[in-house]
Amino acid sequence: MADDVVEIQKSRGRYLLGSCPTMLKHYMEVRGLGILDVPLLFGVGSTLDETKIDMEVVLTFPSDKPLDRLGVEQKTTNILGVEIPSLGLPVTPGRNLAVLIEVASLNQRLKSQGIFSAQEFSQRILDKMKKGAGKPDATR
Repeated sequence: MADDVVEIQKSRGRYLLGSCPTMLKHYMEVRGLGILDVPLLFGVGSTLDETKIDMEVVLTFPSDKPLDRLGVEQKTTNILGVEIPSLGLPVTPGRNLAVLIEVASLNQRLKSQGIFSAQEFSQRILDKMKKGAGKPDATR
């Protein structure tokens, strides 16, 4: 996870590697707390010198545009000629962004393994509508 400044390189395998400039490496600025030393706070295992970039998360302000509430829509972004998934996440008071981004990354991992929960759910709804359009649900 990184923000502000990320150095990106394209690897031979057509994937992206992200790293941090040496001056900023292993430090994090938290408003109200200041500059923190991540390895001292969370341990050396909490940091990497570089890592594969699997997804872009763009923090957005809420707008009047309708959101994809099911999560079926798949947006991508192109960085150095490599397409990666891109997620727009609205920022509003009371939302725990750290947890939401962690869940988004776990969900992206499932998608990369062929498990796309939103599409499966959407298909179940469509199948149900085709079977019994107008009929009461007998499973209750």
